[in-house]
Amino acid sequence: MSGNHERSELELFRRELLNKDGMIEILQNNVKELQEQLQNAYKRIKELNDVKKCECPPIVDNDEHNGWGS
Repeated sequence: MSGNHERSELELFRRELLNKDGMIEILQNNVKELQEQLQNAYKRIKELNDVKKCECPPIVDNDEHNGWGS
């Protein structure tokens, strides 16, 4: 009977290990997906900043440009 108990215990450990391997794979895929999303977000932020720079005129201090500056 001891043999069956050991086999059951080993089977439980084997199943747990397989389950953890599956979880690791899922987490690795999630990290990869999140990294891609982050890179896309950085690209989008750069695009929006570039558009903002083109659309907004530079801020000018009128006093300095009219000769009134110090």
